[in-house]
Amino acid sequence: MENTNEKETGLTRFNGKNTSADTIEGQLDNLIALLSKEPLDYMQTSHLEEKINTLTDLLNNENNHSTQLYNIKLETSSAKKYNFAKRVSRIIRMIIAVLLILLGFGMIIMPAPEYFEMFTLFYLNPNDGVTIMDVISLIVAFTGVSLLISAILKFNNGLVK
Repeated sequence: MENTNEKETGLTRFNGKNTSADTIEGQLDNLIALLSKEPLDYMQTSHLEEKINTLTDLLNNENNHSTQLYNIKLETSSAKKYNFAKRVSRIIRMIIAVLLILLGFGMIIMPAPEYFEMFTLFYLNPNDGVTIMDVISLIVAFTGVSLLISAILKFNNGLVK
């Protein structure tokens, strides 16, 4: 039996007292019927509005989760294509880096013609020294090293999981 101090309104009956275990849609139909029969005061209206807002938020979150899962299933093929393209570009970057390193050191080791060796910056002996061509070769080699290091460190970063 209900508490005698509590006035029985449509809101208290909807909260679970005197209702059978119907479907959610049936409960909502009962609520609409009760609200159309009995007007509510301001406090009851604000309390009911808070509950309806909570229910709406729950339904929106549930719909968002199912939509997100559906989007994840659809986007896996595009994510695989993206990851494949990203890895291929990083492998190509590694190959270019190794080629730059080999080119830089090859330019230092291989003798260059006299007209190609511009100015000597430091003389090691009267016949040989560090030329501008050697400095350019070192810059090319160190650019390849830095490119290789960055490609290796970023190989698995930035991929779609």
